[in-house]
Amino acid sequence: PLVVDPHHQAALRVEGAVGNPPVVWSTGGPTHFCFTLPSTDNVNPKHLVLYAANSMTWYYPSGLLGAGLTAPVAASAEGCVLAQVSAGLRSGREYTVRLERYPTVLASTNLWVAKARVRIAAYSRYLDTIKLRVKWAVTPGAASVHDVVKVLDGHGAVVDWWFTACSCKQRA
Repeated sequence: PLVVDPHHQAALRVEGAVGNPPVVWSTGGPTHFCFTLPSTDNVNPKHLVLYAANSMTWYYPSGLLGAGLTAPVAASAEGCVLAQVSAGLRSGREYTVRLERYPTVLASTNLWVAKARVRIAAYSRYLDTIKLRVKWAVTPGAASVHDVVKVLDGHGAVVDWWFTACSCKQRA
């Protein structure tokens, strides 16, 4: 079993996310939310809950898929929860994730939710050729000149790609 120093400060972090606050993609895969508590503060059951930024009362019951008030986290003082930020959350906003045993907040962190969407806007076919018109959108503030759209075939091989900043294959 893990042994946690009782003098260690409580912490909640978003693994693999960068930025301040860290950016979490609601259209990406699940994210690890990891916590560490002093053993003296480890009370159970405890839950990982998503709130409007810095709010004590406005929470989103289904904001973290795989977590929330109906899904207690591990009883230990240290662990990770694999959860998906709901695609239904408004992007371009800050939210607060709290590890809590209601009404006590054990640890918290803020995150910024971004969303990326790619869709086929139109297509046409002639003999053995398919022509696609692809559109994309990224939450303002989350886009970068390094963003790429890739078109894959049925076997997962890349058949075309381009940088979104210039719709070209040369860096903008």
